[in-house]
Amino acid sequence: MPWAGLPDFFLQPLKVGRSIVESIKDEDFDVTIGFNFPSPWIVSSVPTLKIWYCQEPTVLLYGSITQREFDPYRAGNLIQASVRKMYRDHDRRTVSKIDALVSNSNFTSNLVKTIYGQVSSVDHLGVDPDLYKPIEGRLRKEFGFENDRIVLIAARLFPVKCVGDIILATKEIMKNDKHLKTIICGTGPDESRLKTMTRELGLSSHVLFWGDVLQVKMPAHYAMADVIVNLSMYEPFGLIPVEAMACGKPIVVYDSGGPSETVEDGVTGVKVKPRDIGALSRSISTILQDGSLAKQMGERGRARVLANYTWNLTAKRLLESIRLASQRCHGSDAL
Repeated sequence: MPWAGLPDFFLQPLKVGRSIVESIKDEDFDVTIGFNFPSPWIVSSVPTLKIWYCQEPTVLLYGSITQREFDPYRAGNLIQASVRKMYRDHDRRTVSKIDALVSNSNFTSNLVKTIYGQVSSVDHLGVDPDLYKPIEGRLRKEFGFENDRIVLIAARLFPVKCVGDIILATKEIMKNDKHLKTIICGTGPDESRLKTMTRELGLSSHVLFWGDVLQVKMPAHYAMADVIVNLSMYEPFGLIPVEAMACGKPIVVYDSGGPSETVEDGVTGVKVKPRDIGALSRSISTILQDGSLAKQMGERGRARVLANYTWNLTAKRLLESIRLASQRCHGSDAL
């Protein structure tokens, strides 16, 4: 179909996708698996068993349904309503040609059901438990934080991530605990506003912006923290809580999206009503003040990850989805 009325950053992956189809259509593949957009449009054009592992329905088309803020843009303003409807219709027709849909969480699976009217199996994402594991918190000594309690948040600095809420919670917690450091790992368009908020609240020596951190260095950062927080209002799966649990750390999350599934409330961490700063502050304080509770949550979190959220388990579940789809569509096992 003609790709009129779409912004350039949306068109580019479509053009790349079309070239991919041309390059592989004559190859002898048995299965094609697509992940992020525009993979459903690509996969549907390939003469193989078609699998779409849905990370999330594309925000540009369905932002009003997913209720996600497409920062720093607004999805509804980027495509005219009539054009968006045309592409939604095309997207739904395309997805109807897929042999099997797989989602990264129950939350995403429900979105797929709402948008496409189709059932998708759930295959949660995972982490490498040999990379994300409990280790000594050597960075505490390196940065002189031996006598401090540390809260860490790792996130892209977009409004939807609600990083400002941990700054407000820090102000509350410090009424009773002056030895608190909140470390923010990440960058993004909301960074300037968050730094201004920090200065205006008089927290510049307690809320520290550490910028982007390489993935291989994140376990050391988790290790120095007493509690990890993840406050996104929209997270189809959310790897940060799983990484934190794998490192044996208690986690406080907003009770929204994928983290509501991965975190066991009161067992591996605490789930808090979104935007409730009082409840967020109290939950973090409870963990900071009870070392035994924090240790138990960390140990249970690590066990939960090993039982449910490793890449090996993700791969096994995906292979099973492929086998079932092959048997259903072709009466044989594609693998």
